[in-house]
Amino acid sequence: MIDINWQEDNWTDLELEEGAKVDVNFWTDDKSGRQYLAFYPTFTNHKGWKETNATKPIAKYRVIQEEMKNDNT
Repeated sequence: MIDINWQEDNWTDLELEEGAKVDVNFWTDDKSGRQYLAFYPTFTNHKGWKETNATKPIAKYRVIQEEMKNDNT
């Protein structure tokens, strides 16, 4: 199993099935080492640039790594 540890505050953008665009923050708690994904809404500012509203996430999920069986073998 690959040990995936991301650095603090890795970000990516994602388009949801409904067409809404969100930014996703991958982060690791410094004290516990637990990892999380947090989804934030985005908006277009007055200059036409996409910005993230990072005041409160839409959703936050804790990541739990587990061994996955490869069904193709």
